[in-house]
Amino acid sequence: MPAQLTGQESAGSPSVPADGGRSRLRHERDRLGSRAYRPGMGMWGRQSLRRRSTLRDLGAVLVLLVALAAVTYAAAGPRGPSSVDDLPDSTPSTVRSTTAATAEESLASARKTLRTTSSMVVLSDSKGTDPSTWVVQWARMLAIDRRVAIRTWEPVEQKFAARRTVFGRGLGHRLVIWSMAQPGSTADFSVIRLPLIPAANPGLVVLDYGRNNSADHRITGSLARAREAVQARWGEVAQVFLLQNPGAGKFAALQEDNVAALRAWAAKEELPVIDVWSAFEEAPGPTSLLLADEENPNEAGSRRWAQVVARALGPAA
Repeated sequence: MPAQLTGQESAGSPSVPADGGRSRLRHERDRLGSRAYRPGMGMWGRQSLRRRSTLRDLGAVLVLLVALAAVTYAAAGPRGPSSVDDLPDSTPSTVRSTTAATAEESLASARKTLRTTSSMVVLSDSKGTDPSTWVVQWARMLAIDRRVAIRTWEPVEQKFAARRTVFGRGLGHRLVIWSMAQPGSTADFSVIRLPLIPAANPGLVVLDYGRNNSADHRITGSLARAREAVQARWGEVAQVFLLQNPGAGKFAALQEDNVAALRAWAAKEELPVIDVWSAFEEAPGPTSLLLADEENPNEAGSRRWAQVVARALGPAA
């Protein structure tokens, strides 16, 4: 006869051993080995269940943290500098780089213009009629592939000389350089005398001033006026400014101040400069070997000057 069911048993349910299940636990331990079961920790399946539950809890915490971060970011809005004062410490170098790039682009444009223009102007405070000046030596360099003529300014008569000096017999285009050089002058001289230059539409204007300026007659003010006068006469013509050679003796400190002021002004206005000063400073031997006196370059100094201008505007020297 089939066994009768007791009140503690139900059909389809396994009976509970009399020892409370301890024999079954021993059986599972022997079957699975000690790695799957440890005393006091329950069955290995329960351990696995606990681990999965713990991982789910950690996942929920991570999701909550990500959600809180997203809400915080949305409330604060995108981070970024709201003004120049909020920019990081590296901003000044970035601004200088941008300014330098703009000046270099202007210098490259001036160099390109010089390849095609038929006339240009040099405004200077040095001796323009001397054959050893940087302007004359540079003209010889330019004449390697074109015909170059220089029209020089007569400081005493205050007019351009009727005679011109011509270099080269190349097949390239012809270039006329109008060199208004007045010894002892400042850039304000060119503001007054600019209408006397016959050039109708020059492609380039080079401004070479500084050695005659003083603390009471700042170079930046006179150059700013000269720049405006050039624009008033010829429109948006390319203008390039020269950082002149170092001085010696009592003129050393004054010339250094003038060059520093011009460098800072040109950087602020994003104007192209040709750094003759550094070329003299980097020359082998003392700077005095390149000077005729405490202010002006000698023939060797003028040659070095012309080479610096040639590297900047052409041709390659």
